[in-house]
Amino acid sequence: MSATREPRWKHTDIFPIITDFIHQDYEQRRRPVLAPDIVAHLLHETSARTIIDAVRQHQQDWSVEHIASNMVAWFTARFESGTSPYLHEFEHTTVDGQDAYTPTATPKP
Repeated sequence: MSATREPRWKHTDIFPIITDFIHQDYEQRRRPVLAPDIVAHLLHETSARTIIDAVRQHQQDWSVEHIASNMVAWFTARFESGTSPYLHEFEHTTVDGQDAYTPTATPKP
């Protein structure tokens, strides 16, 4: 085992929850969806919270807010590295110094 801890959650479990929220929030508010709003959603969405609470059992030095923020940071990191499976689905920007996402007008295959 390496010195780096393996994450106790999978991108494939959390990222769809994030993308669903971005679409829903954008549809309602018609503005870029900010990372702190995504974090707040993860903390209140049942399936995400189950994963967050499971991670917390193994990383007790991290608050649930820190875990949710870490999940969103990974989502952003995948965009910045060009490796996100959602590159065609969202535009990543910065609004007032915070990462933000807007669904693309026409998703590309």
